[in-house]
Amino acid sequence: MGRLSALKKKIVIDVTDGRRIGYICDADVDLEDGSIKGIMVRVSPSYWRSGGGKKEVIIPYDRVVRAGGDVVLVRAEMQNILRFLEAPNT
Repeated sequence: MGRLSALKKKIVIDVTDGRRIGYICDADVDLEDGSIKGIMVRVSPSYWRSGGGKKEVIIPYDRVVRAGGDVVLVRAEMQNILRFLEAPNT
């Protein structure tokens, strides 16, 4: 995929249902070997059926199907997301 800076702000689409999840805002990196363990996505409020505020999720890197242009396709399967983080109110 290249540099992390190239990933930021890319749109993340879940290939299982075609919905836009949100935008990449950061990555979970293994500091020992430098590999990317997951991508942190700022989730669009419309993605959550229960509504609520902004959230960030980490999607395991092995769930990335393809990346190119302005889009990253993932097979998110929300039950497999590593953890949910409350996004700071900005």
